[in-house]
Formats: sequence, C-alpha cells, structure tokens
Amino acid sequence: MLPWLAAAAGIAVLTVFLFHLENVVGLDDGLRHYMMGKAMAEQGIFAVRGWTQWFFTGYFHDHPVDPWFLADVLYVPFASLPPVTAIALFSICSSFFLAACFLLCLRALRVPPFIATLLVLLLLFGHSNFTYRLLLGRPFVVVSGLTLLIGLAVVRGRPVAVSLLLVVLTFLSHLFFFGLAVSLVGSLWLLWRKRRGLALRMLCWSFAGVAAGIALHPLPLEYARYLFLIFMKIPFLDLPDRGTELYPGVFHGETVYAMLGFAVLFHVMLYIHKGSEQKTLPPITLLLELWVAVFLAMFFLWIRAIDFLWPFALLLLGVLAADGAPIMRIVSSPLLRAARLKMGAILFVLFLSALTFGSLALSIIRSDDQRSLEPYRRALEQVPAGGLVLNLRWDDFPPLVAARPDLQFSFGMDPAFTLVSDSGSTALLRMVAAPHHLPDTRDSIDAGRWFSALTQRNPSDFVLLGVARTEPIVRALRSKGMKDLSGDPHAWALFRVPEKKS
Repeated sequence: MLPWLAAAAGIAVLTVFLFHLENVVGLDDGLRHYMMGKAMAEQGIFAVRGWTQWFFTGYFHDHPVDPWFLADVLYVPFASLPPVTAIALFSICSSFFLAACFLLCLRALRVPPFIATLLVLLLLFGHSNFTYRLLLGRPFVVVSGLTLLIGLAVVRGRPVAVSLLLVVLTFLSHLFFFGLAVSLVGSLWLLWRKRRGLALRMLCWSFAGVAAGIALHPLPLEYARYLFLIFMKIPFLDLPDRGTELYPGVFHGETVYAMLGFAVLFHVMLYIHKGSEQKTLPPITLLLELWVAVFLAMFFLWIRAIDFLWPFALLLLGVLAADGAPIMRIVSSPLLRAARLKMGAILFVLFLSALTFGSLALSIIRSDDQRSLEPYRRALEQVPAGGLVLNLRWDDFPPLVAARPDLQFSFGMDPAFTLVSDSGSTALLRMVAAPHHLPDTRDSIDAGRWFSALTQRNPSDFVLLGVARTEPIVRALRSKGMKDLSGDPHAWALFRVPEKKS
C-alpha cells in the first residue's frame, strides 16, 4: 500500500504543478497529438488519413501516414477540452500509468515495499529531464510503461503476452523498437539459462507481434515505408539541425551515472558476500543488467533513451537492494540501526526529489511567458482560411497548427523529412539557419533571389519567418518594399508571395 500511496502523492504534486501554472505544457509536440485527436473526434478515427490535411508540400503531404496512430486515438477523450487542459490531463494519466507499471514490476521482482516507495519517488522526481518529459503530454510515457510490462512478461516467460503488448506498442508509436529490444535481450537471457524452446518462442512471438501491429495499422504500407525511412535511411543523413532529443546523451546523465555507480558498488558487495556463503546472484540480476547496458548504449547515442534507461536502472537498483538486505544488517552498528537507515534514505530521496523538481519548476516558470499560442495567432491573423503558409522553422509546426488549424503549412515533424523529400529546399533553409559551426553569411545572401527560389520550390500564399533567426533576411526583404503583415513584427515577419505574371 505504501508504494501506491507514494505514487499517488507524486502524481498529485505533478497535477498541482501542471494546473497551477498556465500553459506550463509549452509549445511542444503534445499539441500535434492533441490536434490529431481532435480531428479524429470530429471526423472519425479511421477517416483521418495522417497529417496530409495540414501540409501542402513535403513528405507528410505525399505520404498519408500517422506513425503515432494509437497515441493520437488516446487524445480523443480529451479533444473537447482546451489544448493546455487536455495535454495536462493526458500527462497526468500517462504518468500514473507509467508509475503503475513500474510498481507492478517491483512487486513481481519481490522488492520490499519500503524500497519500492523510494524507487517510485525517484522514478517521478529523481531525474529532472525524465520528470520534464512526463509533463509534455507526448506518447513516450505510455511507451515506457508498456515496455516495462514487456520486461515483466519476459521474466514470467509469457511469449504470447509479449506479442500482444508489441502489437499495442506498434500501433502506439514507431518507438516500439525499444520494447522489441527488451524482448530480444530477454530471448538471449532465456537461451543462456538453457531454456531454448522458450527462447525460440519468445523470439518468434516478438516478431509476430510487430508484424501484426504493422499489418493491422490503418495505413500499413505507408507505415512500413515510414519505418524503413526512419530506421534505415534517416540515421545516416548529414543533418546538423536535429531535434534536441536526437542528440547524444553521454554528457547529460550525471544522475543516471551516480545511480549506476551505486548499483555497481552494491553488486560487488553482494558478489563478495554471496561468494563467502557459496551462493550466487539471482538470474534476474543478469537480465536487468543486460537491459540497462543496452539502454545505456542507446542513451550515449540518443538522449531520448532516458525514457527507458531511468526506469530499468531503478528496477536493477531495487533488485540489488532487496537482495542485499543481509549486507545492511552486517554493516549496521548501534549508530546505524534499521530505523535510522530508513529515515536517512527517506530524507535523501526527498531532498534529491525536491532539488531536481525544484530546478525544473524554476526553469519552466522563468520561460512561462514563451508558452502561449497568442503570438502565433497574431502572426497569422492576416492569412485567410485555407491559406498556404510556408513556415521556415519545422519545430514551429505544433503551435502553428494549434493556433490556425484551418491553414496548411510546409515544414514540420523533423527536418530529416524535408531533406528526404526535397533536398533543394533543405539547402535553401540551411542558408539562413545561422549555423553554429560555420561563418554567418546571412548578410551576404541576396534575400530577393532566395525568397523567389524557396517559393518556387514550395508554391505558397505566405512566408512566415522568425525574426530572431532570420533577421538579416527579414530586414533585406522589408527594405525591398515587401510589406510585413504579421501582428508582431519584432518576433515574426509574414510576407505575401507575389502572384506570378502570366
């Protein structure tokens, strides 16, 4: 009961925080999923064919696919609510789902309630980046929870359950490959334990689950083409303008490394202690270590893997702590009795949670004035319904479509898709992207010719430029007599594309 109360208290803290600060969820991709869920609620779940209704060019215009199909369906119950409220409620529900899956795993691994209580608090508040991602209203929180359940099904030797979970995970998002990695590592672990038949069934059922998920997708061929693109082509592209979560995480894991260092120390102590008693560590320890090693390698390459590395590292820590109870009794002294150890552990975890969550809250509060859709509405108020807006920044797409869903846009999702579908436009965009590793040449660009070349490749009605990023281009276009139609000329510049003379 105590771990569940701790989880409920943690979720309550997140709830108060989300609803205390207006627009705390920011202008992130949660808006994309909210808008898709709203479209599904209005038009029918299977009537919405991907993102084509909001793009007039690019990959998602040419390929009607929704790789987050089930994640967008999960937003349907919240579609009647304002965006901020809907995303906050989705964040709360998905965080509770993750905490519940985590506690089920701890219970199955026979982690004592006191240790489980500390671990669930660390899960929610022990890593600022992980906690921040819980607040974004994006589907990876649910993906993390389902991946934990896949790990639990592997431990219990239930390949059919693994397959069914992978079907759901494949429907949910292309991030199913994290769950598939858990099942594949589990198959190797079963093989190491000389359970060859179960290992083979686990392997076959895992791939069958993924195949079934793709086949049952509303747009299976486009989904398969999308998966090939993001796994076999995009990772090898020369693309400096990647999203933050696509960068390596090797220099951003101080808390993770501290926890893993403590787990290694605990593991060595257990190994020495059990060796003196001629006992071995339970087999589940090796499986958890393999999972953590895989996710740690992914984290070095891709910071997004924190969504899986953190909970699996805590599971490993919980199993080691539960198995190391004899060590605690040995090292205890009259000044370090069990009650004092527990109180010290509680205070340490609460201090760490307050420190990480407090720093996160402070950073969000300081940027809260940047988390409104109103500037986007003002910037586009001169665009009539049905207008084609060429937006230069791909990461502005979520708030743009949330502010004006009656318009169509050019770039969004990820710059990799622009490079795949139109390398010429990518070259033009890079010219004004203020690269950090190259000399700034924006002042020497012929803004008029650049503007003509971009709009010729992407026929549109309006071009929307962010002044902070393209100030020399904006200044040059204004000097050429082009009228800025944006409602906030210091932040945006909106130019009408001249009609071609016949």
